[in-house]
Amino acid sequence: MKPTAQIFAASVLPLMMSAPAALAQGYDHMGYGGWFFLPVMMAIIAGLTIGAIVVAVRLLGPGTGSGASRKAQDLLDERFARGEIDKSEYIERRDALNR
Repeated sequence: MKPTAQIFAASVLPLMMSAPAALAQGYDHMGYGGWFFLPVMMAIIAGLTIGAIVVAVRLLGPGTGSGASRKAQDLLDERFARGEIDKSEYIERRDALNR
């Protein structure tokens, strides 16, 4: 038996088998605990959804990570190569960028 089938058999089948007994005792569809767990599960799902959106935006969106610093380093290199700044100013600014 595959692992997913084992997980299904171990988790879902006992619940399905206990449902007729719960209905026979007058607990309706979800039982008394369902009114507590429904809002809790909805809050967890909402939190996970919002968290996934935040993570996706941070990973895929424009950032101020090393890419921004690399661009500044490239501009500094170009200015030094064109002779706009001398060696001492180049070294001073490069060290400031690397901090």
